[in-house]
Amino acid sequence: MIKQFDKSNLNEIRTAVDIALAGVGSQFGIKIDIGNIKFDDHTFTSKVKASVVGVDTRVSEWSRYFWKFNLPEEWLHKTFTHDNDEYKIVGLRPRATKNQILLERTPPTGRTYHVSPDLVREKFAEMSP
Repeated sequence: MIKQFDKSNLNEIRTAVDIALAGVGSQFGIKIDIGNIKFDDHTFTSKVKASVVGVDTRVSEWSRYFWKFNLPEEWLHKTFTHDNDEYKIVGLRPRATKNQILLERTPPTGRTYHVSPDLVREKFAEMSP
């Protein structure tokens, strides 16, 4: 019986909630995640995010908002070189206040980089004849 919330019992609760959400997610074919937990002694809050499995929201955001950043739609999945490394454009974060373009290094390292549209336009301008 919990009398007060703390980091250790919230870790246990998170594990139990993750297991329960995975069951619900598999029932409906979606992925459900619990976000950061904020707490005080007697309450905690968290955001729950659900997404359709197999849909890359980074790509759909690019398709919807590329024009707002003065970028051609066909640049998605194109590569360019920056600081002797090759990067591929993988998506867009339209609500970010800066560094809205999402890149992955090629070959992939599992890390996503956030850069400005200006940098991407500059790199593609350098590649143009």
